Amino acid sequence: MGRHANELALSPEGIPGLSPRGQEVFMGQATKNPGGSRPKRAAGPCPSWRVALLMDLFREISTHEGAALLEHLQDCERCRKERRRLRLLMRLIQPAMELPPRVPFL
Repeated sequence: MGRHANELALSPEGIPGLSPRGQEVFMGQATKNPGGSRPKRAAGPCPSWRVALLMDLFREISTHEGAALLEHLQDCERCRKERRRLRLLMRLIQPAMELPPRVPFL
C-alpha cells in the first residue's frame, strides 16, 4: 500500500524522484527561489481586472467599467491575451450551453 505525501516527505529519502527544492515547494516550506530572489509572478491577467474581464465576457459590465477596461487593455498585454483566451473558450463551450428544444410530454 502506498504512503501519503506527508509520510514520504518525512522519511529520510524524501519523495522519490523529486529534487530537494521540489520537496520544499511540495511541502510548502519554500519561501524564496534559489539565490534569494522573490518568486516570479504567475502569468495571467492583472488580479484587479479579472472580474471586469469576466463581466465583459458575459456582457454584464457597466458602461463606465467597460470604458476603464478598454483603456487598461491598451497598455496591458497580459489582460489582452486573457480576454482573447476567454472569448475563444466561450466560443468553444457556448454550443454545449444551449438547451435542446423541449419535447412536450405525451
